[in-house]
Amino acid sequence: MLNPRKSKAEQQFAAAQKQNKKISKEKNKARQQQAEKMARLRALRLAKEAADKEAIDHAGTKATPIASQAGSKLKTKEANDEDGDVDLLEIPSHLRRQQSR
Repeated sequence: MLNPRKSKAEQQFAAAQKQNKKISKEKNKARQQQAEKMARLRALRLAKEAADKEAIDHAGTKATPIASQAGSKLKTKEANDEDGDVDLLEIPSHLRRQQSR
């Protein structure tokens, strides 16, 4: 017959193993869900970037950056020259003063 202490220890060990497997499965499931979410978001970002690039190429204009400085955005206007290049015409006056200092 088995020793009751050994049997109880084996039961506790088996319960701990079962709990570890359950926790491991939950962690793997969470990692898989996070990886799927990141892949979905990456695909959406790449699709948006491709659509934006195609729209810019289709319009025949160059991209104009919007720079953030001290919580405000630098806004620019575009105009086409005779040769079709894009010029940046206007920088708000409060930003011009900051640049000259």
